Amino acid sequence: MAGSRTFGRKGLTHAAPPSARRAPAVREEAPNPQLDAFRASLKAGPSADAAGEDQAFEAWLRARRARRWLLIGVRLAFLMPGLFCFLGNAPVWVSLAMEGAGLFANAWIKTERVRQAREIATWTPDA
Repeated sequence: MAGSRTFGRKGLTHAAPPSARRAPAVREEAPNPQLDAFRASLKAGPSADAAGEDQAFEAWLRARRARRWLLIGVRLAFLMPGLFCFLGNAPVWVSLAMEGAGLFANAWIKTERVRQAREIATWTPDA
């Protein structure tokens, strides 16, 4: 054989020349005093105020634990309503009712997750 061939590829005998490669773009940031202040606060480490806020946030999350567990339970219960009906050999009307309840539960779950995210984003230590 004169030369070996690979499937669907032309044989490459050399790499692309260095001039064909693009140099990585250097990204320069505009000076931003807020960003500099944030970086300085990260380097300084946690303050006493931040530790108090962390504890207040954890207490706030603990107060909402029951609602979060309810959300997890509904998600698990309606994860596969069709499978439950199949395993239980349920009639068609029960299967359709379970699918409808699953669709309703999924809509509720979406709104609940958005509500929880909004509450977390707008949380303040005073609340």
